[in-house]
Amino acid sequence: MFSGEDSLKQISFKDRIRYDILLYGAWRSGRIMDGYRLHLINKAFPLAGISFNPLYTLNRHFSIGPALDIQVDRSTGLHSPVLSEDNKTLVSYSIPGLWKQTAVGLSVRGELRMQFFSINVGAGYNVLKNGEDVKRFYTCYNLKTLITKRIYLNIGYRLSAAQYTHNLMFGVGFRL
Repeated sequence: MFSGEDSLKQISFKDRIRYDILLYGAWRSGRIMDGYRLHLINKAFPLAGISFNPLYTLNRHFSIGPALDIQVDRSTGLHSPVLSEDNKTLVSYSIPGLWKQTAVGLSVRGELRMQFFSINVGAGYNVLKNGEDVKRFYTCYNLKTLITKRIYLNIGYRLSAAQYTHNLMFGVGFRL
């Protein structure tokens, strides 16, 4: 994007901002807390998200900026477990509506850019969260592989409360 530090100084504030839009998906196993009992569900639930991240270029290798993260996790908020007669096997459960499984967060991101790869790290806060199993604080770690100047592949990981694994993020991103 920028050939040297001297050329970067001549670029206006507006031209130093680029916009990344990431669309991602993954899968996650379901679990239900029933009091103090944890019931694992032998099924993978889909998860999808979008992240809008304006990045301000500080120098040719590093950018920072805020991000808006929206994620729909179909494994969130499962409830009303029905157990077998011996109370050991989960027979059925209820899945809430899509809105009850959506989280909207704001995060701060930093990105280290190299020739073909970028490493994007962020910390955020879910402003809107539905369900007890969605934590307020999250961190995300992404590796972006450039395909063209404007399209990249993404593989990343999201942690809840900076310690609990939440989900992988496989996706495609676009730079505007």
